Amino acid sequence: MLPVLNFQYKNNKHEVNAILPVNFKYTYALLPDEKLELGLKYALNGANFNIRDRNLPDVDKINYSRAYFGVLANYQLTKILRLEAYDGLSTNQRYNFVGADDNVLEFDSEAAPFFNVGIVWVPPKGK
Repeated sequence: MLPVLNFQYKNNKHEVNAILPVNFKYTYALLPDEKLELGLKYALNGANFNIRDRNLPDVDKINYSRAYFGVLANYQLTKILRLEAYDGLSTNQRYNFVGADDNVLEFDSEAAPFFNVGIVWVPPKGK
């Protein structure tokens, strides 16, 4: 279990949203209607998979984790759709292959640049 700290702060055009140590996002709103936000983002993610494969008979689980950090741009297209672009560095990439006998093979890879773009559905705020 990982203890986390949830932190939210908004002051005029500045906004911080964080669940430390898993993610952190700072944005500054631009344009008169604040449709455009620019900022910084950090995210740590990973996953665990149980596998059964004849090609990997000695592997029972695969675990991976990585950290991303970089710059962020959000543009509010409509009331419920937002375009997001995130560019930066993917680092601290770790991979573990766990055998049925609990033997662990550990690998990591070098840091690498990334670019991510997507459309996000923003649900209407409740009253």
